Amino acid sequence: NERPFRGGGGAYQTIYWQGPDTGHRRVPLHSDVDHARGWRVRVWTGNHNMRHMPMNYKTSSQYKMLGTDYIPYVSLHNNGAFRRALSNTPHDHFVWEFLGRLVIKRGGYYRICTKSDDGSKLYLDGRYIVNNDGLHGPRERCSRQRLYRGTHEVKAIGFQHGGGAFQTVTYSGPDTHGRRRYMPSDWNYRHRRKSRGHRRRVHRHRGYHNYMPKHRGFTMRVWRGPHNMATVPHHYQSFQQVGTKVVHHINFRNNHHFMRVMKGVPHDHFVWQFTGQAHIRRSG
Repeated sequence: NERPFRGGGGAYQTIYWQGPDTGHRRVPLHSDVDHARGWRVRVWTGNHNMRHMPMNYKTSSQYKMLGTDYIPYVSLHNNGAFRRALSNTPHDHFVWEFLGRLVIKRGGYYRICTKSDDGSKLYLDGRYIVNNDGLHGPRERCSRQRLYRGTHEVKAIGFQHGGGAFQTVTYSGPDTHGRRRYMPSDWNYRHRRKSRGHRRRVHRHRGYHNYMPKHRGFTMRVWRGPHNMATVPHHYQSFQQVGTKVVHHINFRNNHHFMRVMKGVPHDHFVWQFTGQAHIRRSG
C-alpha cells in the first residue's frame, strides 16, 4: 500500500522488485488483485431539501460526484459502512448508485429486494422494477421477476437526507434454493457450457463492459490536496477524490503520466494511493 503526495514541481512514482521470482532481475512490481468482481459504487453530494430520489443527480450542478469504488455486496447498514465503501462519503445529504452484473445459472422466478434509508429505486436490465422512494427509515420493497439463464445488469440508486443511512440488495430463487442472499456481482463470468434444449439468453446493456476494470493490477486513487503539504497527510481520505483506476504496474515518471492515466488529476498539490497484492512463488 503506497501513499505518497505531490506538492509542486515534478511528480514521480515507481515500485520495483527483485528476487527469486524475477531471476534476481529488477522489474516493475505487478499486483495479483482481481478487480473484475463486485459492485461499482458511486456517491454524489446532495442538496438539503431532498424528499425523493433526484433523477438528475448525474447532470445537475447541484450534485458533485465524490468518487468511485468497488465492493463485493450491497450490504451497507449504517453511515460508517458507506464511508468504508467510499471514504469521503458525508454523513447526510448524499446520493448513491450501485451497479452490478448478476449471473443466473438456473432460470426461473426470482424475488429481488431493495431495503434502504432513505429512498431507493431498483433497475433490472434497464427496466424500473422496484420503487422504494421517499423519506423513511429502513424499509424493504421487492419485485418478482422471471430471469433467464445468463447475465443481467442490476442498478440500485438511493439517497440519504439525514439520520441513518442504509442500503441492501438481496435476491432469492432457484440459484439460492429459495433462501434470501445478498446479491453478488461478477463481471468476468463466461458460460462454459451451452444450455441444452433452450436457447441461452444473455441480457446485455450497451457499454456495460466499460463499467468495471477487467484485469488484475494495482488500484490507483488520487485526491486533491492543500497547497501547504510538506509530508504525506494522514487524513488524505477526507480530501476531494479525483477518481479510481486500475494500473498494471506503478511506473509514473512525470506529471503528464499521472494526468494521462487518470482524467482530472491536477498538475500540483495532490495525493495518490496504490493498493495491490504481490504473489510470491519462490520464497527468499
